Amino acid sequence: MVHYALQHSDLFSVAIASQGGKDLTYFAQSPEATRGTYMADLNVTTLVATPDGPVAAAAWSRQPERLRIPLLLNLSQYEALFGFEGFAVLRDAKRPLEVRVFPDEGHMKYHPRNFAGVYDNNMMWLKFWLKGEEDPRPEFRDQYGRWEAMRARLQAERAVEGDRHDPQ
Repeated sequence: MVHYALQHSDLFSVAIASQGGKDLTYFAQSPEATRGTYMADLNVTTLVATPDGPVAAAAWSRQPERLRIPLLLNLSQYEALFGFEGFAVLRDAKRPLEVRVFPDEGHMKYHPRNFAGVYDNNMMWLKFWLKGEEDPRPEFRDQYGRWEAMRARLQAERAVEGDRHDPQ
């Protein structure tokens, strides 16, 4: 739902999700035991994403330009597989995406260190994008450097868009 909302709305400033988008190889990567359920839920009969089907319509790899706000993903190692195509395309298109992968976890992060890590990541992400605040500890310098670069790209894109829409 988060990914669909981001692809079809301009109402958000920043987003966090705990599952990656389902991309073109989603069904092929899905566990065989649940693949049929997923296919039935989306009313598809083939593992191949058709150009006008629901999986292709929601695939980031088909529409990277739709990610126009910063998106943080906190994923288990298995969930990361479902969207790896889209993540690669978003990265190559320099879209504002930060992916955190938590090994040995499922969708729900239950190891105390990972649970706390997700919470801390989310708070730092929101404080940075919504309030302009940064944690001063040196171990976070690289992270904030990436986020500053994302912000600069987004500001440059928005300036260009503003020039295109300016009636003067």
